[in-house]
Amino acid sequence: MQRVPDLPVYFDQSIRYTDFLTIVLTALAVLLAVLGLGIGLLAFVGYRQIINAAKKSAVEAVNREIKSYFEGQEFRDVLQVVTGKAVPVDDEPKPTPEKKIGEEYPKEGSV
Repeated sequence: MQRVPDLPVYFDQSIRYTDFLTIVLTALAVLLAVLGLGIGLLAFVGYRQIINAAKKSAVEAVNREIKSYFEGQEFRDVLQVVTGKAVPVDDEPKPTPEKKIGEEYPKEGSV
């Protein structure tokens, strides 16, 4: 029968409850720190995305409102009062000149 060599002292003793709690609580603290850093990083990235989405949405809303105002009848009425002239609606056909204004340039190589 072969004899098992003596183990070092730290293998020979059983772990005490206080040592076990120290190890578990230290591991828990490390895990919570890593989790906190991860959540903080995600929160920062999410905050940036929320800000960018809010800016984009605000710009789109302002552009839509400005466009609807300038295309609306209220704006035409204000222009008519200020200038004294009626403003044509885009849907109406624009008057076409009866005669040509200016001349076309000659095509390349035809000179």
